[in-house]
Amino acid sequence: MEYGDFQTPPQAAADLCDELVRWGIRPHSILEPTCGRGNLLRAALNAFPNAAALGVELNSAHLETCASVLTREFPGRFELRCQDAFQLDWDAVIARLEPPVLVLGNPPWVTNAALGVLKSGNLPPKTNLRGDPGLIALTGGGNFDVSEWLLIRWLEALARAETPGWLAMLVKTSVARRVLSFAWRRRLPLVQTRLRPIDASLWFGATVEAGLFVCALGAENLRTRDWTDEHPRECPIVETLDSEMPPRRILGWRDHRLVADLEAYERARPWLHPEGSKGEASWRSGIKHDCAAVMELIPLASLDGRGVSDGEVKGAWERSLPTRAWFRNGLGETVELETEPLYPLLKGTEVARGQVEMPRRWVIVTQTRVGEPTERLRDAAPLVWSYLERHGARLDRRASSVYRNRSRFAVFGIGPYAFAPGKVAISGLSKHARFVAVGSWMGKPVMFDDTVAFFACEQLAHARCLAEALNAEAGRLALEGLICRDAKRPITIEILNRLNLERLMAEAARARSK
Repeated sequence: MEYGDFQTPPQAAADLCDELVRWGIRPHSILEPTCGRGNLLRAALNAFPNAAALGVELNSAHLETCASVLTREFPGRFELRCQDAFQLDWDAVIARLEPPVLVLGNPPWVTNAALGVLKSGNLPPKTNLRGDPGLIALTGGGNFDVSEWLLIRWLEALARAETPGWLAMLVKTSVARRVLSFAWRRRLPLVQTRLRPIDASLWFGATVEAGLFVCALGAENLRTRDWTDEHPRECPIVETLDSEMPPRRILGWRDHRLVADLEAYERARPWLHPEGSKGEASWRSGIKHDCAAVMELIPLASLDGRGVSDGEVKGAWERSLPTRAWFRNGLGETVELETEPLYPLLKGTEVARGQVEMPRRWVIVTQTRVGEPTERLRDAAPLVWSYLERHGARLDRRASSVYRNRSRFAVFGIGPYAFAPGKVAISGLSKHARFVAVGSWMGKPVMFDDTVAFFACEQLAHARCLAEALNAEAGRLALEGLICRDAKRPITIEILNRLNLERLMAEAARARSK
């Protein structure tokens, strides 16, 4: 798996190429830029008998296997090259092929970060692929599937060739969406697209949503009856490419962004802010510290006055918070710390399950705002400061570049909003939207980890009303068209900021009055 590749099963390759034929694709040239052992290339040469093929592959052992099969079955109809897909000039490659060109393949299904962990040299050049703003790029937005990088390069090369062509790729559904978003935003000449789901667990043993993603460039290259000059930016998710059945749903481009379900999105417009409008105060992400073993702690005395929780420490927390208490960290250490810079913490999994009444963990909050010096803790909480210094090497190794040139032991996702008396919270990793209202615990505002998004409220009562409105029918519908449930983080700050909270509150009030 150094190259992050999955070989396409021969029968699956044949079935998919037959679908391309039935959909009307008729190439003169076939290009498979990561051809592996040649199963897809062999199926394509069978399906398109009048086409010649070019296969590119970095793995020489794979290429030898591919050559032995194709030489026996298709002499004179193919060319193979042992080259790196990340380094080739694809404009030049495609320009030399007889149009129309079908770029077909099954590119690597891993991220650039995963290949880095595997010590693979098979990596694209470092780049902020999607043009993410600075902090997002620094905190993880810069990590992307290498197939995303490749598909964008191939689409751009096909577009610059200014001839009809097709791109047909086996990719994760999340990759197809991001490529569509890029292409539609940049107005690449996609005249029709389709996404046909596959069973990735059956084909590749991968527990991920994936499909055959097909883009047509050039209106004259398909025998279809539904062309319009406008070429609507829509991508049906279909059972088969040529199916006459209604699509499962339609991805589309509306209000300058990709939406997951066009029908649901259109129904939800009354409760959404127009794209780019300021709307209410922003939703926020929870605290980011990147060192749970040190920064997150479990109190050893019970919080309800019943005494020691597990026999390790004598005494118990009273109803009021003690100035000092005993905790256990993720390294198994028992430590006594001041409670002034510690706050109750809820994880995304707890928020998703609605288990928010009694936080089990506490977190060290070294700052009250981003950029504040952390050295204040040396005097304000010497036990905490000594504890952080004792684990300084571990904290100094935090990989994210957001910590560079910051105070030692700095955190992110912190500001006045984090200390609000009421919050509406939702797990960003949850596949199903569930909002919860959260107040204080033991007289201190509750913090969240960075998988949680929250909206700060001046009063807990307001947070409860807002959570009720967001969980009501209008709120559910408003999110349905925006959330891509197979995404790593389906619910994002960007999506939540589209919700018109004032209108949703008013709609919930109307519903209650009926």
